[in-house]
Amino acid sequence: MSIIIKPLTVTEIKNATPENSPLRDGQGLTLFITPTSKKWRLDYKRPITKKRTFLTLGGYPQISLKEARELRSFYKELIAKDIDPQEYLREKKLEKIRQLENTFYKAAVKWKAFKSQKVEEKTMNDDWRRLEKHIFPKLAHQPITKINARLLVEVLQPV
Repeated sequence: MSIIIKPLTVTEIKNATPENSPLRDGQGLTLFITPTSKKWRLDYKRPITKKRTFLTLGGYPQISLKEARELRSFYKELIAKDIDPQEYLREKKLEKIRQLENTFYKAAVKWKAFKSQKVEEKTMNDDWRRLEKHIFPKLAHQPITKINARLLVEVLQPV
């Protein structure tokens, strides 16, 4: 038989001390209290291996009780779809890193290496100087996936 856990209130959280730690809100959501911080944690079973683990959601008051409950619901939905929340977050982080690494400038450097074998050095230097002067100030750090026709027109219009 499962234990019935009374949902937390904001007042209980504000008045909690390390001696009260951990405070349970139910469905795996727990607030761990130390003398210097209060951290939300979600305890769950991994979808495939069924091993118990946890995911730290963040600190209180940066993440409110309501937000912590919303995150719990979101991660519980992922678990129901056999998606491990830790793997999901890792994948999101890698995707963001890939986007940041796949910038217009990095693509231009690859283009320059390819194109410089086919044209004269003076031509390549002139083309690169034009890119540095007109295009790179506005597009160098833009992820390739974020560049669209409207943005290109805005950048090229003055030229």
